[in-house]
Amino acid sequence: MNFKFRNLVMPLLIGAVAISCEKKELEELTPNQLSTSETSNLTTSANILFEETFEGSTLFSGLREQFGTSYAFSTANSPVYNGSKSGRFELRDTDPMVSNGTRTEVVFPAQSNQNRWYAFSVYFPSNGYEKDSKGDVISQWHQGGGKNPSISLRTVYDKLLLDFRTDPGTPQKEYLLNPIAKDVWHTFVMHINHSHGSDGVIEIWHNGVKVFTHKGGNSYDSTYESPRWKLGIYKSPWNESNTTDVSKRVLYFDEIRMGNERATLAEMTPRKGSTSTSTTTTTTTSKVTSLTLVNADTDQDIMELKQGATLNLASLPTKNLNIRANTGSDVSSVTFSLSGAQSKTVTENRKPFAMAGDDMRGNYYNWTPSIGSYTLKATPSVNGSASAALNVSFTVVNQTTSSISSQTSTTSQSAGILTNVGGLKFVDGNSRTWSADANFNTGETSSKSFDVAGTTNDPLYLSYRYASNGATINYNIPVSASGVYTIKLHFMEPYFKRSGERVSNINLETNQVLSNFDVYAEAGFGRALVKTFTNVSITDGKLDLDLYSVKNNAILSAVEIIKQ
Repeated sequence: MNFKFRNLVMPLLIGAVAISCEKKELEELTPNQLSTSETSNLTTSANILFEETFEGSTLFSGLREQFGTSYAFSTANSPVYNGSKSGRFELRDTDPMVSNGTRTEVVFPAQSNQNRWYAFSVYFPSNGYEKDSKGDVISQWHQGGGKNPSISLRTVYDKLLLDFRTDPGTPQKEYLLNPIAKDVWHTFVMHINHSHGSDGVIEIWHNGVKVFTHKGGNSYDSTYESPRWKLGIYKSPWNESNTTDVSKRVLYFDEIRMGNERATLAEMTPRKGSTSTSTTTTTTTSKVTSLTLVNADTDQDIMELKQGATLNLASLPTKNLNIRANTGSDVSSVTFSLSGAQSKTVTENRKPFAMAGDDMRGNYYNWTPSIGSYTLKATPSVNGSASAALNVSFTVVNQTTSSISSQTSTTSQSAGILTNVGGLKFVDGNSRTWSADANFNTGETSSKSFDVAGTTNDPLYLSYRYASNGATINYNIPVSASGVYTIKLHFMEPYFKRSGERVSNINLETNQVLSNFDVYAEAGFGRALVKTFTNVSITDGKLDLDLYSVKNNAILSAVEIIKQ
């Protein structure tokens, strides 16, 4: 091991991790629990403050070890990224809690300079790191006070995610970085200027490719302590003797480094040993190797999309589809150019590279193709330089029109009062003008960006209003005169991908017209749905519309009021 620390700040407190909807860990460190010793056997760049290669006899010198069992940490001869040894971390759901959490981690001292570089290689074994619906934290930065970490790198559903926040009381910003390939080494380099202000920076390179950049606040303010880096496995769902889909976690680490503010990407990148790289591997790292048709309802692969393929919508498991480009490790973006029965051009800058996009949490947005012939050109780029494209021609046949989309497409052309709920003024494909959202009492607005199935008026559904923490949404929309009206309520499920997750009751003029209403159960994800109610009597010059949340937050995209 090569080891060196400079300008260390003695710790007072260190907080613990809590991922959204998971338990908090509370941890206290006294000033004498972390060493600030300094050795002079550093053989790498002067900009490297710490390096652990697992080749020496003294490991993690100067760090605090949070190992609760004899198997929590050991060295291994295989797999290794460089040299002859790696570090093996193991955690089981029956392990005793360490520092009030189920963990096997090492803790770095706080740094006087908040501009730091971090690097490591990590290996996820298929036997020992199986898919789990509950998350693990593999790298995190704490700022004390028993609060959530300000920045953490974690895994869930075999996907790697980054989250960060500037206030421990607010939800973290969460970003999907990449799916996790098993039984291969992954290298990570992270440059972080820990700051609560606009000078904050997060840059991440995965396997030599820059996959994430954020400029702006990423840490708590000065009332909290300086961030401390932790590395290993922490699994809060196992706290208090609980368990999840799996009972054991095993990770291998190698080439762990911390660099100062003057460190460079070249200095920090984990070094590979003398193992040669074949010509085939070198030449495929910048290519699109294949295309995969994805079920956007379940986020599962359906089939490889090959040249000349015919997609029969009647026999596919869903009409909500997406297409993913599978690429070599060097690819930083893919431009999709679709031509034929439908046309679009879009560039995806983060994996998974999906033509219809995704929400960076592993949920694919949907594309519903029209019947006809298509050609899809997927062009990869490496740091802005385009490589050879993969071209695939295919045909879509035998599409059946669902009752939902038929109902949506036969929207009345009668003049009426049209409100684009959660959105701005909008002119639809039939030249009807929808007014901007108004006449509501509460709720939050949001919007998405993907192709909405069952409609050509996508903007009407992509903006919406949802209940704030389950509070009732009430609309009082003025009408021209009292009388009998037809009311059309427009919905689209933009987030959940199974029934029973968003349930609501809806009243018109104090009369319940929808009970335990579930958009997904009726329409699926990302598909327009219109519910029509006739003979609604309005006697006071205003339509009274109430949305009550039964489970999670009620939602609405648009309202039509038509005089009968």
